[in-house]
Amino acid sequence: MLIKIEAINIDAFVNSSQNLSVIRGGGLKLLNAPEGFKTWLEGQFGKDNVKTITKGASKAVFRLQTSRAWESIEQEAREWLLDYSPYATIALAEVSGDRQEFFAADETLTTDIRRRQMRSFSFAGLTEMQGSEVCAWDRVRPAHVRIDDPDGGTVPVSSQAAALRKYGLDGKKGFFHREAELPGEWEYTWDMNQLSHCKPAGILHHKVAVFYADGNSFTKHLRKALDKSKRDEQEKLIHDFDIFYKEKRKKFLQQLLSSTASRWQTAEGKRRIELLLWGGDELMLIVPAWCGWETAELFCQVMKDAVFPGGKALKHGMGLIFAHHKAPIHALTKLVHDLADEAKKDDRDHSRISYLALESFDHVGEDLDRFREMRCPDPSVQKALVLSAENGALGRLRETLHKLQAKEFPRRKVYQAALGLSRRKPWTEISKDIIPFLEPWKGLLDEWRILTGENEEAAWYHLADLWDYLGAEL
Repeated sequence: MLIKIEAINIDAFVNSSQNLSVIRGGGLKLLNAPEGFKTWLEGQFGKDNVKTITKGASKAVFRLQTSRAWESIEQEAREWLLDYSPYATIALAEVSGDRQEFFAADETLTTDIRRRQMRSFSFAGLTEMQGSEVCAWDRVRPAHVRIDDPDGGTVPVSSQAAALRKYGLDGKKGFFHREAELPGEWEYTWDMNQLSHCKPAGILHHKVAVFYADGNSFTKHLRKALDKSKRDEQEKLIHDFDIFYKEKRKKFLQQLLSSTASRWQTAEGKRRIELLLWGGDELMLIVPAWCGWETAELFCQVMKDAVFPGGKALKHGMGLIFAHHKAPIHALTKLVHDLADEAKKDDRDHSRISYLALESFDHVGEDLDRFREMRCPDPSVQKALVLSAENGALGRLRETLHKLQAKEFPRRKVYQAALGLSRRKPWTEISKDIIPFLEPWKGLLDEWRILTGENEEAAWYHLADLWDYLGAEL
């Protein structure tokens, strides 16, 4: 039989709090659920009778060989899931027999989970315990315990927030070392202040970068790749691809964490990185602003030769945000998802990245399209704000900008161009005051324009936005 577990109502669970450790704890709890469930199955039925077919960030499909009827297993499985995480909602489904192709069987499992979900009651039940205060982190549940506040004193929090915070604090280090198979016992920053505190970084001090990557149509391409394979070969192909892709992600994480450069570490030697999502074809990390572009560049380098079964190249849509460390975390995660969707919108056959450099989150809010239109009125220029991440383009952009800065390119001209464009002045008028000064840098500017998509106006927007973030060297 095939058994599927899948977390549902994920956003309400993971993002129930503004506290970073609670958010991390919720994500890690769901991320570790498939492996924990597999261990339970192996304990019940033996390792030889349990096989992982595919595993994502909060869901997995297993094949179980047993003579027991599902009805006698289901209740025990549900009790384990409830005991593992009483606060999360993790659905369970089964399909018997070997007659269906894998994707058909997976659709049957997913349909059963969705059917059960739609037939379930949607209401807030009574709390586990009553309290006289409201949780300071989720502003909804009664507070049952008090937790030390980094700013001094204590804060009242709910039992759920306290449990997830503890899981997030305990689990971060273990996850990185397990997932990346690291050689040493390393320490990590625990909050955004620690992660971004670096006075030598100048204007990037206390700024962070949120990086998100999502695969382009992975299920669609896997289906096509497996169309010609026999039914009994499909599970093996899916399993092998799952392992292959996980190895690629592990290599990315290994190289990211193994950097000995001082810019990646605090004065105490703690590595500056935060995990928000890791699994399936998605990942989301927070790093210092001065390491954001480097993170995206490394991801593209590691994934450049990754292919589906049959040879078609894997592609990703990516989002990258540079923001102050006190920007609201929930709004940042939503916005970086929107940026990745923007990168995918017109081209899913290539890896592309969309980014924003935010001086103030209030300037954008959560309406990306409106912000783009206000800042850049020309639709053709808006489209050119999404960058290609193919063939080392991100590295070449960084190198070109460094050359411009080394040759003392006049930054005031960059902002003069970007400001004029945002005020809807025609480029023909703006360029009269700029082009005559640019002859010494013409070759590098032409290179920059080509790398950013050969749109003259968009090239100046990119130059203005990325000047500080690609040029930073610590």
